Amino acid sequence: MANRVWNGLSKKISAQGKRKLYKAYLSEIASIENSILYYIRRAINANNNIEKDYTDPYILEISKVCKKVDREKHRMDAFIRFKLTKDQIYFATIEPDFNVLPLNSDHFQKRYADQKWLIYDLKRKYGLYYNLKQVQTVSMEIASNINTESSALAYFTPEEMQFQELWGNYFKSSNIASRKNMQLHIKHIPKRYWKYLSEKKF
Repeated sequence: MANRVWNGLSKKISAQGKRKLYKAYLSEIASIENSILYYIRRAINANNNIEKDYTDPYILEISKVCKKVDREKHRMDAFIRFKLTKDQIYFATIEPDFNVLPLNSDHFQKRYADQKWLIYDLKRKYGLYYNLKQVQTVSMEIASNINTESSALAYFTPEEMQFQELWGNYFKSSNIASRKNMQLHIKHIPKRYWKYLSEKKF
């Protein structure tokens, strides 16, 4: 039934329009399913493409939510920092506002095609693992203390921790105090993302 609806929708809206519905679903915003259902019903029953009918509050809502999800996805692309585990896997944790991890998959597979990596969503308890051939969705229990300085050596290589410290020191020494503009800095890198950045831990 779901496939039939999805195939029928393909005749009414573009691939980009269907992508918007998927992103809206990933937002996990309360009652967004009702807006998605309305959008699908209206699209199927309409004679014309309704994707840009922003006079309709539901279609406008889907568009706005999609932009928020896109923004969060791009911030994860930019702010995720990997650390090398003792198992020789590059590991990172995230806690995004929206469930954007499926949208990040292609970016990291292309950018780190020669490395094994795992990105784990602490909030949703699942991750993406790349084994040099394909990306797989994995579910596991991750220790809550994995990112604490006191426990880091239990999970990550000593060389990795030295690199993290060197990177933090370089970041501090390369900043010019007289040119510091914290308001502008926070605008480009909101504080809620600092927990992902190695350079902010030193």
